[in-house]
Amino acid sequence: MKRFWARIIRFGLTKRLRRGGKVTIFPSYHCNFACEYCSLRVNGKIPRNKILSFEDWKNFLIKYDKTTIDNGGIREVILTGGEPTLLPYFVELCHWILFEKKWHLTMFTNLSNCKLLFIKPSIRLRVGATFHHHADLSDFDINYKKLNKIHRIDVEEIVGEGDKKYLSYSKAKPYLTEYEIKNLATCIRVAPDQSMYLTCREACEKFCNE
Repeated sequence: MKRFWARIIRFGLTKRLRRGGKVTIFPSYHCNFACEYCSLRVNGKIPRNKILSFEDWKNFLIKYDKTTIDNGGIREVILTGGEPTLLPYFVELCHWILFEKKWHLTMFTNLSNCKLLFIKPSIRLRVGATFHHHADLSDFDINYKKLNKIHRIDVEEIVGEGDKKYLSYSKAKPYLTEYEIKNLATCIRVAPDQSMYLTCREACEKFCNE
């Protein structure tokens, strides 16, 4: 428990000591899960987007950093998707962000694989893992315990019928409720390849009403 709080404090302090803003990137919408309630769905389908190369992403982030230099540039990159660990250059991208650019990195994953084992530990790294109840509980638990020894892993689980919680160390997340659907923001996602998608609440409403 002491180690857990120490990691949180160090992560927060290093962020406060650095100026700048954050940018959220979606390198790919590809995921090895097919959750019916995924907020990326547009008209019931996950949109396809062109997967840029590692060099393209570096150029995009460097350019973004320079255009916001008056506000301190980039302080934190939020890596999401899709499942980011499926990217062919996942390790290289993380190491470039953390150790070359020295930005903070927050990533979101379903923890279905242990590719994070190849990422060097850093106080600037935070991992948000989500357990979906249709996934294998034992596999998730094994991966969590293995990876949490190296990185800071914060776990949320999508709560299903009766708000049943499966993991003692998770923060329950009642995702599919009328309140959540009502307050699900409609937004536009623009990928660096200029593909544009509208995220709306219809996909979640449809799932809840079935």
